[in-house]
Amino acid sequence: MRKIYLVKKNPEQPADGNNWIVMNSFEFMNFVKTPEGQKRKACFGQLDACSVDDVIIIAECGAETAKIRKTAPKIPPKIRKRAGKSS
Repeated sequence: MRKIYLVKKNPEQPADGNNWIVMNSFEFMNFVKTPEGQKRKACFGQLDACSVDDVIIIAECGAETAKIRKTAPKIPPKIRKRAGKSS
């Protein structure tokens, strides 16, 4: 499954259309290895998907919201298997 990471250009600015950098998994992993990325890595959470086959979008949202997003219910393995996905 493909993942897209939305990283704020400036974390102090609002999350509008002009303040995002779109990264793939490789770019994001390199970003979180930087000093700036280390400071912000706890501020990312997964957005809700419409279906099991959707692209996973992980966006910078602030530490408190990220905690909620990381603990959101996941799709149970039984449902994933019915949809042809492995766990």
